[in-house]
Amino acid sequence: MRNFVQVAFLGLLSLSLGPELGFTQLNDDSQSELPFQCDTEQLDPYFVVKEPSYNKKTAQLVWTLQARKNVRLPRFQAFITDPDGVEVDTIRLLVTPNVPRLEAGKSIRLTLSLKHVDLERVRLITIRW
Repeated sequence: MRNFVQVAFLGLLSLSLGPELGFTQLNDDSQSELPFQCDTEQLDPYFVVKEPSYNKKTAQLVWTLQARKNVRLPRFQAFITDPDGVEVDTIRLLVTPNVPRLEAGKSIRLTLSLKHVDLERVRLITIRW
């Protein structure tokens, strides 16, 4: 039931994308050339999420997270949806450094490899655990 509620909530949330909901649009000239949006809202209670960076050569999208409080690190995943809102892929993110806990004020990097993803079909990447 919990997964259904999460999926339903995220489906409703994706209908009203915008900066006021914690979404970072990556298709303006100041940030990146990626034609999709990223939702990191689920991380907000625990982390200060820095703007993502994208490396075209390695096809990696990287976020820096700074812990707001002491936190046990979960397994982060990226849920990738197409323009119709259908989930087309789920990818586990690489956490650096790979530690079980993070103290308040300390930072980690989340790296998402998009090497095997058809970027033409991506509308939204949602980071959650």
